[in-house]
Amino acid sequence: MKLSRIKIIWTLCLMLGTTIPLSAQSIDFCSLYGDAGGVISDCYSNANGFGFTLNACRPLRYEFDANNLTLTVDGQTFSLTDFNAAYNFDAYITEICGYSNYSSGVPLGTPADPIMGQTLQAFQSRLNNKRATPRGIKNKSEDNQAVTFQQVGANLGVGSFDFNGVEGTSSAALLGYNHYWESGFTLAGNFYYNKLSIDQQKDMTNNTLGLTLEKGFNLMGFKALAGVGYSHLFLADNFSDSDGRAVNLFVTGSQEYDSGSVLNLGLMHQVTEAGNTDNTVTGLSALYGMPLGARGALNVEAAIFENSQDVNGVNLNLDSSFYSSSIIYDNYLGDFVINVGAKKVLGLDGYSNIDYVFSGNIRY
Repeated sequence: MKLSRIKIIWTLCLMLGTTIPLSAQSIDFCSLYGDAGGVISDCYSNANGFGFTLNACRPLRYEFDANNLTLTVDGQTFSLTDFNAAYNFDAYITEICGYSNYSSGVPLGTPADPIMGQTLQAFQSRLNNKRATPRGIKNKSEDNQAVTFQQVGANLGVGSFDFNGVEGTSSAALLGYNHYWESGFTLAGNFYYNKLSIDQQKDMTNNTLGLTLEKGFNLMGFKALAGVGYSHLFLADNFSDSDGRAVNLFVTGSQEYDSGSVLNLGLMHQVTEAGNTDNTVTGLSALYGMPLGARGALNVEAAIFENSQDVNGVNLNLDSSFYSSSIIYDNYLGDFVINVGAKKVLGLDGYSNIDYVFSGNIRY
């Protein structure tokens, strides 16, 4: 993760405040800030100071007066000769829109955060793969302890979000492969592609390679699965200086009814490390599906997540809990299944979104 913008801005203010009055030389602040990882607009720097606009929860305008050693942010002026000004500046920016909740313009701890997005993808791909099947269709996964088969699938998604006024869109693709053995073991691999486009920010492309090993068994009348997964996150340079690694443990249980409906419960705990950031998420989900017609099935899912993030071992009070819900319709064409649906996050202050998904898989 890049250095805090507040620290960068404050350091550059002090640098310019001490160097500009002593010489006529102009420091190229715009390039300097860009090299430090900032994404800004309307930028200028000269012997009299600098000005630029930075997008946080809304565009914020900064103006530095080198002659009077003052920094003005949206009409609020801070004197750089005042030792307490740095603390007042930090408090003011945080008061405007919770500035510490952003890194390179990305709202941390929300599904728009690449780390959180990958976690939710891992959660939903493993815990919600057991869904209702029309009566006339044989579901091979029901007998995965007695047959060896393979499954290949693709999932495409587009969505939009708003977090305290910062708007953006996302597009994602998931390619997955499962191999089932008679012993009840399943090996799953996937490639996850995600692109974020955020107001006044450079687009971010993040990729993940994941591998999961799970074992099927019976538990109190439920058909259960337990497993462990590992993912390697290839994060965009303008979000993190290094790649990420994630490990998760999960268990699911499904109960089928004579009507053809199914109840699926799942629990997952994942720990992710990316650069100097540690992210821990625990999720609990419930899915209920029912046959709909001769070849269709309707599945409704709800989940609750507890999220905690530390930076350099320090908790930045970004911990959050939120809910997600989705509705997906499956249409079976023999061994080929087409899925369409929508997902939404609830209960996260200042955050709203809607995602639409289209997916398909084939078993052989």
